[in-house]
Amino acid sequence: MRPRVNVVMPVRDGGATVRAAVEGLLRQTIAEVEVVVIEDGSRDDTPTILAALARDEPRLEVISTSGIGIGPALGLGLVECRA
Repeated sequence: MRPRVNVVMPVRDGGATVRAAVEGLLRQTIAEVEVVVIEDGSRDDTPTILAALARDEPRLEVISTSGIGIGPALGLGLVECRA
């Protein structure tokens, strides 16, 4: 599937909300959506949650960094967009 829409979402220490955010994006009416999540050096359970979500969801791409900050994380996500 070639996505028609990309969503770039940087996250750091978002374990309490990241599952709902990603699932909400993937439930949108446009099926050809790709969600690119930049996991930016979280110290909570965010990486584990994202790995579980991405395991069975081809429309979700997770990129991990060591904590580069929101601006560079967004830039990295934009480079990965295919829409």
